[in-house]
Amino acid sequence: MLKTYSLLYYISFTFKKSKIGASVNVILKIAIALIPIAQIPILANFIDNTTEALGRGRITDSLIQAALFFIGILLLGYVVNIFSAFAKAKTSAIVGAAYEKQLLEKQSSLSYEVIENSEAHELINRVTEDCSEKFFKGFDNLMAICEYAIRIAGIAITVMSANIYVGAICFLVMVIIIPIAKKCGEEDYDAYDASSGKFRRARYFRNILSERDYADERKIFNYSRPVNEIWKEKFGEGIKISRSATKKNFVRIKSASCGTAISSCLIAGLLLLPLKSGEMSAGVYISLVSASISLISLISWNIAYLIEDCISYKLYMDDFGKFMELKENSRQNLNQNFNSAYVFEKNKSVKEIAFCNVRFKYPCSENYTLEGLSFRMTSGKRYAFIGENGAGKTTIVKLLFGLYDNYEGDIFINDTNIRNMPLEELYSYFSAVHQDFARYQIPLKDNLTIGCGNFSEQSLLSLIEKMGLTEKFNSLPERLDTDVGRLGDYGVDFSGGEWQRIAIMRALMRNAPIQVMDEPTASLDPISERDLYDLFANSFQGDIGILITHRLGGAKNADEIMVISGGRVCEQGTHNELLTLKGKYSEMYEAQRYWYS
Repeated sequence: MLKTYSLLYYISFTFKKSKIGASVNVILKIAIALIPIAQIPILANFIDNTTEALGRGRITDSLIQAALFFIGILLLGYVVNIFSAFAKAKTSAIVGAAYEKQLLEKQSSLSYEVIENSEAHELINRVTEDCSEKFFKGFDNLMAICEYAIRIAGIAITVMSANIYVGAICFLVMVIIIPIAKKCGEEDYDAYDASSGKFRRARYFRNILSERDYADERKIFNYSRPVNEIWKEKFGEGIKISRSATKKNFVRIKSASCGTAISSCLIAGLLLLPLKSGEMSAGVYISLVSASISLISLISWNIAYLIEDCISYKLYMDDFGKFMELKENSRQNLNQNFNSAYVFEKNKSVKEIAFCNVRFKYPCSENYTLEGLSFRMTSGKRYAFIGENGAGKTTIVKLLFGLYDNYEGDIFINDTNIRNMPLEELYSYFSAVHQDFARYQIPLKDNLTIGCGNFSEQSLLSLIEKMGLTEKFNSLPERLDTDVGRLGDYGVDFSGGEWQRIAIMRALMRNAPIQVMDEPTASLDPISERDLYDLFANSFQGDIGILITHRLGGAKNADEIMVISGGRVCEQGTHNELLTLKGKYSEMYEAQRYWYS
């Protein structure tokens, strides 16, 4: 059964994460609501005493007392508002951080098929964008509605006790305004939903025009003007959607406000009757008219916008509910007390990997990428999987990593079906270098050792030398502690080839038994590719090495090559054996031979 998330989740989560902060916010909101109600008789008393003092021609003790009460209530309101702002800021920081942590934990547990789904990606962006600020605003919105509800009820009761017709007019204004505000809120969120994708696309093109990563090509290709036009187009589309909703809502609220202005005049006129008959003093009249106009203003503007925002927060919570129901990796929490460092050491030796009649197709696809794939890899060897783009080479790695588990057949590591492994244990078997490897904008030491467990500085220095980066390393101002990348003006950037060597060193530092290189040299020239594969081969430390590629410069040095076609292994053997077969491998190698001559 799916769990539903209502507006009350804003309140329950806030109290759960900051009970004191939430309680203080509620108490202060109630105080803020009651102060304007208390001001009505205090203001009336002050005006009446002022009138009496003017008639006597002297300041009376009653006037001084009334003035002190009036000044006191004003100061109290000022002080309470200051404390309320402070409490909101402090509670917002605590609750916002907790909420963001919850979203990050959910994101980290999402299944790979969800991450690759474009609709789910849009939903994730909507929910996580400015999430900490948005969540506390949802809580504060509900508290503000409660505050105004208390104020409206208190003022309405006070006014109705003087004149029942005035109360009826206030009630009628509320009946008209609230449905309008609800409609405005729904349209606002729909507009946000429709425009958010446009704005994200616009931000991407803005980054192309401003970030240093694109600076060289911006100059060479001189594309600033056409990209700027695309940015203006996408940004304009988002603005147009938002402006359309804002315009319609403004017209609705303005039209309703005309009626409220007429209502205010009518109330002032109705209260003249008891004033004329002597049933009401001038002070009471002025305070009640002021309170009535304030009440109408609260209903027609403040409450209208609060309800409009409330509907938006409700729709956001609907998206949050969908986000929380996104599919997680089914084995994410098999063992909550799993010690990854222990299992990593325990399973350091891998004797065999086996794919047994594996069939797999991607979600929303009708065609199988792998069709009954079977093979074995044994310890002490380096394997190369080659084939044309789309043959299923990278899919093999995704399944081996446990990124997808909706495949048919079985995959074994050391005679253990990987479906029966906790993910932490499965991950501990691997290190990998991908085509789109990460360039972490953090100190060099952290870049090389992130996720690798225990290490010595000497092992880092030895690997830097082996990878041919000693000269570069010696030029760094703070050696291993130097910030690298382009995140700040103080960072030291590397060339593309140097970044690739860092990615390989990171994989080697993990010292995992299965080491994978998935198209890591696709953007390199053949000579650089060959040199990089030689570096990896000379530094290989694991039990089984796996190379995924459609370029054969590194494949020929593998102990065994598997050619993937039609979702199966169509050829298998050493470089020389496959050339002798005169099959698909031989055909691909002959087509690429001149690259490596």
